[in-house]
Order: sequence, then C-alpha cells, then structure tokens
Amino acid sequence: MNETRKLNIPIINMNVTYSEFKDDESERLYNQITGKIDVLTHAAVCSGLSQLNAVNEGSKKRGDADNDQNQNMYGLTRLGMRMGAKVVAFENAPAAYTKVGEEVVQRLEEITATEGYSTQLFRTNIVLHGIPQSRKRTFIMFIVMVIQVYLIMNIKNIHH
Repeated sequence: MNETRKLNIPIINMNVTYSEFKDDESERLYNQITGKIDVLTHAAVCSGLSQLNAVNEGSKKRGDADNDQNQNMYGLTRLGMRMGAKVVAFENAPAAYTKVGEEVVQRLEEITATEGYSTQLFRTNIVLHGIPQSRKRTFIMFIVMVIQVYLIMNIKNIHH
C-alpha cells in the first residue's frame, strides 16, 4: 500500500459503510480528489445476483434488493456520487439485466435519482471484446443528468 501512495494513487481506507475514514491521511486524500473525478469505477464484492448464489431465502436471497451482498455495491455507488464523479460505473452479473435483478436495479435507481444521476445498463458478452471466453456481464453506469443531456445533443448533431 505504501508503494501505491508513492505513485500518487489515492488509497482511501474507510469503514464498511463508506461513511467514516480509518485515518487522517485517508480523509485528506478524499478531500483532495473530491469534485475532480470524471469517471469513477468500482469493483463491489459479488452481488446477490451472482449465479453462484443459490440461496432462496433470508438475508442472502438471490435477487432481493436488501440482500447482504448488495450493500457493498450500494455503498460504493453512493461514495462515488458523494465524491462528485460525473460518471460512476461498475460491472455486475448478467442477472442485473433480467427480471431477477429488477429489485436491485430499482434500488440503484432510487439511490441515483436523489443524487441527480440517471441509470444506464449495458449487457454484453466479453467474447465480443477480444477475450476468448463466453461470459455475459452487465455494466451499470450512473451519469450526472446534465452530462447525459449534453451527450444526447452531441450524438444527435453527429447524425445530422
């Protein structure tokens, strides 16, 4: 970790809810980069939508928006928005793009709507991107609504 900091890559240590800092240096780094981030990507732990999750009841039920495993994903998404990132993005299981993931996506949309972001989902197979393995994935992006309008206008101008 000290080698990473020497390279000027911020490592911010926070508690599991991403609301408190573990040390003064982490808080200093957070304050230094907040508001200067264009795209923040995060790697949440496997969500409750993972096909490896075979639990059908309780706090780990697959597809349940309140699933224990989903809290990390929600916390990281909120953190990116609090930091003022123009785009917050992450990769998730293909089920996020299906009826099984509907509750989870609705919860993400609730989080993002209160912060002024729109939600975009893209489903792909990594074999289409040069990796010799068939693996379907869903990419979820949250875009500040002002930027989304600008992007749509520019795309329309390209086609005219």
